Amino acid sequence: MAAPAGKTTTADVSLRVVLLEGEWCCWRVSEWCCWRIIMTKLMEWLTGAVLILGPWSAVVTNTIQNEFTKQYYMEILLFPVFLVAVFGLVSIAVIAYRVYTFNDCQEAAEELQQQIKEAKADLAKKGLKLD
Repeated sequence: MAAPAGKTTTADVSLRVVLLEGEWCCWRVSEWCCWRIIMTKLMEWLTGAVLILGPWSAVVTNTIQNEFTKQYYMEILLFPVFLVAVFGLVSIAVIAYRVYTFNDCQEAAEELQQQIKEAKADLAKKGLKLD
């Protein structure tokens, strides 16, 4: 593979990793290798859960013991409950904001009413009785 634009390809055995235009590229043993990392929403949530619940579970199971964890054990124990509560409050705030800023489409409503009148007239012309 050719070197990315703006990079020199000197004979170098060290490993260099750079981010170029959304792709991770590395220089290794006289060639460039590039790859694109695509993270789905599921992977983002799982990564966040592991980053939060991993250290939390280590503290709760007493794998990590120090003065801080002993002093704030109850707060650390309730931390996931706090995160769920904050997530719920943020979700409610986002929903309330989006409902508050929801736009009315007067033109679309008038067009729909006109189409309903046309459909009723067309059906009445074909013999269907409507209320």
